[in-house]
Amino acid sequence: MAFILAAILVLAPFVVLMLAGNPLDRFGPKPADDPPALVLSSAEQARCEVEGLLVRRLVAGELDRAAYREAMADLAVRDARSRPLRVPGDPTG
Repeated sequence: MAFILAAILVLAPFVVLMLAGNPLDRFGPKPADDPPALVLSSAEQARCEVEGLLVRRLVAGELDRAAYREAMADLAVRDARSRPLRVPGDPTG
């Protein structure tokens, strides 16, 4: 008799939870597992690789801060020439 009572007391919460459904469903839809992948053009990928290389060289001590800033400034100039920023209201040059 005690075994049956113990079994009921142990199994009762699981039965109630099973009948109630998943409690996480009450909090709205589940968010997506993975965000969508970012797709870069080959030119943009190359720019990212150059920036990554400069960061690795800076961290490794192969470049000092001034040389890193100068190299990044050169990249910014090249980027501005190849893809100029268009601002609404500015005259096109």
